[in-house]
Amino acid sequence: MQKLAVKVMAALLLVGLAASEVWPCRPLKTEDCGTTPVGRPALELGIEADMLNEDTGCALCSVFNYGLAHNWDAGIEIPFVYLNPDSGTSQSGLGDMVLRSKYRFLEETPSRPAFLVKPTFKIPNGDESRGLGSGKSDAGLMLVLTKGFGSLAGHFNLGYNMLDLPRDDRFRGNAAFLGLGLQYPLDSRFSILGEVIHEPVSGADNTLEGIIGLIWNVTGKTAYDLAIRVDLTDNNNDHLIISGLTVNF
Repeated sequence: MQKLAVKVMAALLLVGLAASEVWPCRPLKTEDCGTTPVGRPALELGIEADMLNEDTGCALCSVFNYGLAHNWDAGIEIPFVYLNPDSGTSQSGLGDMVLRSKYRFLEETPSRPAFLVKPTFKIPNGDESRGLGSGKSDAGLMLVLTKGFGSLAGHFNLGYNMLDLPRDDRFRGNAAFLGLGLQYPLDSRFSILGEVIHEPVSGADNTLEGIIGLIWNVTGKTAYDLAIRVDLTDNNNDHLIISGLTVNF
């Protein structure tokens, strides 16, 4: 898995340097109110490596977005998953894809935050028998607020996901999402960021996660990121290393 991660990051470097404005919501789970510029495509490439107590895994995710209007974009997430369990056979292949869109209803002003809505729909195309997909569709809606406080930018998210559709019990097993993300520029090239997210699931254990990371704006249209996400629930030592690239063409 380490060799695969090195190769992927080398490819990300070449792509980024070849590109010539970036909405750096990566690597946060918390969304911001930025949208892809109208009439232009954008690409996000990322690698996430699980460092669990017993199992390891890696996910390579490509996100393609296109700006439909100055306040509206649409896109698709295409993950490639690699699983290396402590016992059993390693698996790799395409995971479940996600259709997504972002529509900004309000622009930020000195007295109010920007407001955006993000609907999502997961396509169950991953092989469930090999652990690459859930075998069910998900549908979600996220409400996003973004406000600047001087150089500090804050993002607040409130969302709800209906999981494993269709099913008889429409509410049990669904997940809410509460997220607070902060980003602060150190200079014109580097920014630090962090977030705390809470995902209560009906009828299951809740999760609390935190992240801290760094964004490097290489050019006006290219940004790299590196972060670590930790599970804050029950003194869990599991963590996730995240790295990736955002490019607006």
